[in-house]
Amino acid sequence: MKKILFILLTAITLVSCTGEDGRDGRDANFFTKTVTIKSEDWVLSGTPGSLSSNYYADVHIPELTYSVYDYGAVVAYLIVDDDVKNVMPFVLHKGIWTGTEAVLWTQTYDYEIEPNWMRFYVTYSDFDTYQKPDTESFQIVLMW
Repeated sequence: MKKILFILLTAITLVSCTGEDGRDGRDANFFTKTVTIKSEDWVLSGTPGSLSSNYYADVHIPELTYSVYDYGAVVAYLIVDDDVKNVMPFVLHKGIWTGTEAVLWTQTYDYEIEPNWMRFYVTYSDFDTYQKPDTESFQIVLMW
């Protein structure tokens, strides 16, 4: 088994991408940006408490060009703490104890892209959209 693993790793190493066209990982282009969406900037889609209601916020990202959109990659992270970030979509299971019962729900962070823009979403599994989401920060990574 060790010989097979050694041969496999050796073969992968020998045929790894090389060259001056960026496929070897060198000279690749990337851009990072951190954006903060304030609680008051979240927009409700639907009516409070209605099925399929959620919150969204549009963020202008001029670095997200048509070229990056067509040929690159976009990754976004929810920044939880100075040393913690979670790749999106990020699903967070939450609950509170009311004294007589547990109230449980799932909070999901997601995004979609188009040239020059990103839309961030916060959805709740129980559609309790009577209160806006907290202020949240996101790190955006563009690669091309």
